[in-house]
Amino acid sequence: MTGGTGEGKAARKPRSASKPRDEQAAIVAQVFEGMTNGHTVADTCRRLKLNPGTVRQWIAKDADWTAEYQRVRPLLGAALAEEAIRVARESTTQTTAMDRVLIETLKWAASKSAP
Repeated sequence: MTGGTGEGKAARKPRSASKPRDEQAAIVAQVFEGMTNGHTVADTCRRLKLNPGTVRQWIAKDADWTAEYQRVRPLLGAALAEEAIRVARESTTQTTAMDRVLIETLKWAASKSAP
């Protein structure tokens, strides 16, 4: 037992942070593919059972991945805007209130992805 000082916790790395570089590259490629299809980093990481913060750190630490992220971000924005249009078109009198919230959220996310 380590007591309450946390000295045992500092030595452990999060599981996903220690993945080999080629495995990280495959994961990041899936994240970028997901972004082009309207899935956020968190969406794809949830599906892969990974911590999105860890994956974002991998992207931020690699210049090529950062450049690719900047390239696909506007594609995510376009996909989110298209989703908002789809929701608006399919809205009914029964779903209008919920749809309005979803549309506003999608519009906000699209504006942040593709300013």
